Amino acid sequence: MPVRTLKSRKLPMPVAPPSADQDFEIAEPAMPVPVTSSVLRGLCYDIDAATLDVVFRSGAIYRYAGVPSNVAGQLLESGSKGKYFNRFIKGRYLTRRVR
Repeated sequence: MPVRTLKSRKLPMPVAPPSADQDFEIAEPAMPVPVTSSVLRGLCYDIDAATLDVVFRSGAIYRYAGVPSNVAGQLLESGSKGKYFNRFIKGRYLTRRVR
């Protein structure tokens, strides 16, 4: 089975995450990359919009705005995706439930 990886391109680190009153588009998520995790089912990163869609085992999908490509890439490569997600993503970026 071929392995799909995230596109890698250096992006500047955001000075501050988007504010809570700043809205970002909730479009249908693209096809996520399946991951091995007891918490996460898949990940989809949009390099142009710097958004990370996280598909949880429960079926819920959340979009995180302003996520740098290196953070998304490290999540994908992490040995414990749930731990990495909780430590470096959850609560740090503007979040909207997509589904």
